[in-house]
Amino acid sequence: MKRILVLLAIVLIVMAAACAVQPKPGAAAETLNIYFLDMVGGGSTLIVTPLGESVLIDTGSLELSKRIPIKTFIDNDTPPKDITKRQAFQKLNPLYEQATGGKTRLLRAGEDIPLKNDPDGKLPAIRLHCVASQKQIEGFAGDIDAPVEGFEIAKPDASNNAASIALVLTYGSFTFFAGGDITSNVEHHLAHPANRIGKVDLYQVTHHGLDQSNNPILLKALSPTVCVAMNGPRKGIQPRTFKALNTLPSVKAIYAIHYNTQYGDAGNPPPEFIANKDDPNKGEYIKASINPTKGTFTIQIGPDGKKREYATQP
Repeated sequence: MKRILVLLAIVLIVMAAACAVQPKPGAAAETLNIYFLDMVGGGSTLIVTPLGESVLIDTGSLELSKRIPIKTFIDNDTPPKDITKRQAFQKLNPLYEQATGGKTRLLRAGEDIPLKNDPDGKLPAIRLHCVASQKQIEGFAGDIDAPVEGFEIAKPDASNNAASIALVLTYGSFTFFAGGDITSNVEHHLAHPANRIGKVDLYQVTHHGLDQSNNPILLKALSPTVCVAMNGPRKGIQPRTFKALNTLPSVKAIYAIHYNTQYGDAGNPPPEFIANKDDPNKGEYIKASINPTKGTFTIQIGPDGKKREYATQP
């Protein structure tokens, strides 16, 4: 089931409040959690708000819809013809239509995914905002593939990757960027001539760390504190991207779901920052927890891993 969602680019699922992961008794009620789940090379990012809502970015498996009530399906519209002709698409798309009931919401650049906020105003506002979708960019109306003086534009990406949904999550002083599979030219215009996102605290390494994404112009503009790669045992982070991330002065740590056997030290952080370094079948996740009162966030591997604390950027 995961494959069709890759073909359709990002699919967002806003789950019913009753299905959200609830905080343990005594836990900080203001904490927002982000889980980077192991899809063995795919991507599935679960955001759990302190007000009991959950958003799953790239579902990983449509079997989820049979087990958990889902309030809203959101995607980036019809995939290109080269994808619809593939045998896998023709086999799996009917299952997607069955799961959604043929009803999905199209998310455009500049729109928010509506989430609950504290009616008493005791908690900071939570905002999940779309900055790119369908190769359209918020604040930019031109052709993303047109030449730009002084900068190298990549060859146009005819796949559905460039049409991915790119999201910015803010909670108090914390900012998280998840760009899906957007590729170099979309990334270029998110950062130039104006930085349309600003600096971020947490960066989900785009497109699993592949070099056709992770444009150094955007990486420099985002200046993340922590990076998390949703990779597989033989997929991303590629050396150019890994080097670009490591040379950013802002980066304090790079985490990865798997040890990437293709590139060794040129594509892997130290072992203590890899979730499934020894056993690729373990299925361990990486978790970020954001405390807006303290102005910090923590990253840990699995439910019992060591928590490392990082300050949010001003």
